Amino acid sequence: MRARPARSENLLSAFSKAFANFFRLAAVSVSLPVAAIHAAPELREPFSLIQLDQNGEKVISLSESIFDPNISGSTVRVSVRMGENEKNFDLLLFDDEAPKTVANFLRHIETDAFLNNIVHRSVPGFIVQTGGFRLIDETTFGAVPTFDPVENEPGISNTRGTIAMAKIGGDPNSATSQWFVNLGDNSANLDFQNGGFTVFGKVLGDGMEVVDEIEALQVWDARDFHGAWTDLPLYGFEAGDGLQRSHLIEVNLAEIDPISFSAISENPDLLSVELEGSDLILRPFEGEGGEAEVRITATALDGSSSQFSISIWIGETFESWAFAQEFSDESLAGPEADPDGDGFSNLFEFAFGGDPLNSDLPEFAPVAEERGGVVFGERKHARLIYSAWKSTDLENWSKVWTSGSGSESSEIIERREMDRFDRLTIRPDAALSGVEKLFWQIRVELPEDGSARKK
Repeated sequence: MRARPARSENLLSAFSKAFANFFRLAAVSVSLPVAAIHAAPELREPFSLIQLDQNGEKVISLSESIFDPNISGSTVRVSVRMGENEKNFDLLLFDDEAPKTVANFLRHIETDAFLNNIVHRSVPGFIVQTGGFRLIDETTFGAVPTFDPVENEPGISNTRGTIAMAKIGGDPNSATSQWFVNLGDNSANLDFQNGGFTVFGKVLGDGMEVVDEIEALQVWDARDFHGAWTDLPLYGFEAGDGLQRSHLIEVNLAEIDPISFSAISENPDLLSVELEGSDLILRPFEGEGGEAEVRITATALDGSSSQFSISIWIGETFESWAFAQEFSDESLAGPEADPDGDGFSNLFEFAFGGDPLNSDLPEFAPVAEERGGVVFGERKHARLIYSAWKSTDLENWSKVWTSGSGSESSEIIERREMDRFDRLTIRPDAALSGVEKLFWQIRVELPEDGSARKK
């Protein structure tokens, strides 16, 4: 199996001379099984709640959180054109087992050397080989550009469905760009010949069906045209035909992600979603806020898929508010901290629109209302739980309202919407209208830690 340099030739003129002496070789297929992948994509760890500013956007790398447990190396798509038919098969590269060979292979992909290549050798029951020659235009071909030969890395057997590097006979460390797919179990021969042929990947899933189609094509002895073309497969060609580009088997290689993604916003009135490769872009609509959910479908190369949900809170949170204050010390940023010493905690300042570094009373702090009620502000989309409690003796308290009940409580007599807050007025029911003294507490709770703070 030799990787020889190629000279540039004109296809139409050269083939018209050479094909008069071609003879057809019989195609024989040997089918050995290649294990398919069936396990579906998995999460590395559950998605945590995503907090999103109302006026911002967030990019999430799904490939960092979702993985295919069957894939441990780089993945490559081989696009094959046979006549007007285009088909694909995918490769898993053995990055850890043959790192130098894989790096060399990927370098050829990154530099576009593996575009418009042709399958120049097909030996039924043995190998299908490419990576040596490429089409420059409709009538001209040339050698695939190469880099320095790569050091041989044998060790994995040349069984059906594996891919290996071709090299010059008698030189184990001569592999450059040519590679082949093993059509059968060639381990008894290729694992030992010429220092052993480096297996650096395998065909995934049912991809060998495409390779088998190439194997089944008629092959031609084209040594009069090029010494390396002893077994050239052609599609739809008959002796005497004028050779066209469409007769050659073209291959194009590209590195791909092992998982493809789709995403749907379950709350399209709050949040739009967009995918750029494996990056999920979240964009809230201006002025909207609250809880939203995005459903992710992750599909592996073998077609197996899994669904995952991401929960999103759109709006300001205590954490984002505290971060924006730029406290001089991290210890001043906690919900119980009181940086300005005015007796109001950071959570109180956040919940009622205060400045944690200014001792003024927060604008929306609870205040008594002349008819026995209480007036206070509720920060919009802040992921806080407000509740109102009343007592006649400061010892026994009863809850009359929570923010989860909205304005449905009979004791909410007014909710006035403002920019970042709603101003609420709560008054006692008729049974307490004659009570001489009535006390109110407005409690604020952070859902993250479940603790309640009172005022």
